[in-house]
Amino acid sequence: MNIFLLFISIIFIILLLSLLCCKLKKIHEKYTNFPTIDIVYTWVESDEEFMKERDYYYNIEVDGKISTSEMKKRHVSNNELKYSLRSLEKYFPYYRYIYIIVKDGQYPKFLKEHETIKIISHSHIIPQEFLPTFNSHMIENYIHKIPNLSEFYIYLNDDFFFLKEISPDFFINKKTFLPFMFFYKKIKHEIICKELNTYNFKNNWNCNYEFLKNFIDMKNIYGCSHIPKIYKKSTDNEIEKIFLNYDDNELGNATPRTNLYLKTTKSKFRKNHDLMLNVLVKPNMYVYMFNSEFKHSNELYIDNYNELKPSMLKKLKKYNFLCINSIENGDEKDYKKTMDTLFPIKSSYEI
Repeated sequence: MNIFLLFISIIFIILLLSLLCCKLKKIHEKYTNFPTIDIVYTWVESDEEFMKERDYYYNIEVDGKISTSEMKKRHVSNNELKYSLRSLEKYFPYYRYIYIIVKDGQYPKFLKEHETIKIISHSHIIPQEFLPTFNSHMIENYIHKIPNLSEFYIYLNDDFFFLKEISPDFFINKKTFLPFMFFYKKIKHEIICKELNTYNFKNNWNCNYEFLKNFIDMKNIYGCSHIPKIYKKSTDNEIEKIFLNYDDNELGNATPRTNLYLKTTKSKFRKNHDLMLNVLVKPNMYVYMFNSEFKHSNELYIDNYNELKPSMLKKLKKYNFLCINSIENGDEKDYKKTMDTLFPIKSSYEI
């Protein structure tokens, strides 16, 4: 009798494994004809050497144009990249390479050498004359310059995390093979750009909104979700050409002809005139100039790490993505406990 039950159990397990293999094969075949997708991260290590160099250039360039607290907030790090890679490997394994853009000489300490991981130093994509830089907007201008980058790529900040299984057709329209752009709301009211001395995210956003009026019907502009975003390298090149010849006299500037890419590139720290390509400009231009479509995503944005606690785990299950924008004044113990619970298994890329 026991032998019979054992035999039945073995047959049952074999059937289950066969069904699972068939399912996995179908999933793989479903996306075989999808475009190749690469992953791109921007990352920086806030070590002593970096902070010293940052403060040196800050004292040279500041001239009342940058908020000290804003600058420091930009370079806080707490192993976000490690957890983000865990979430990526767990919930979106449909990529070829992972490119991690770093400041020259830096390397994430938790990473081991792996054929999937490609470290890209700033000097590989940004002209040497503009380095070092501490301006994420400027770095984002050059992502599409990564050597051998696939035509389609997903760009992530290191504080973005996948919370559910996401398939490639979430990002790419399977009928048109054009990338989807994600938004959280339509913006219909008029916003005025004010050239303030101190950098402020809202003011920077308003300035970008203003010059977008030169390209897009203002009644249909969208605020874009702060989640992993997919782009096309060839479309990025077209957008770059547009801004290389953009006349920004509409913003009240004295210079008759301004290369907005170069203007942003010259800013070692964030300025109000910077192009916010990833946050606002590219998603709207992709839709209204390059035939992409907007769609809703489902994400949770947390602006302070104090809000991230283990008690939130049930709530997090409702969302596709999580973004934690700053650990300033945050509870690191709660943060670590929550992230270790969400992503307990090391990625293939960790030591």
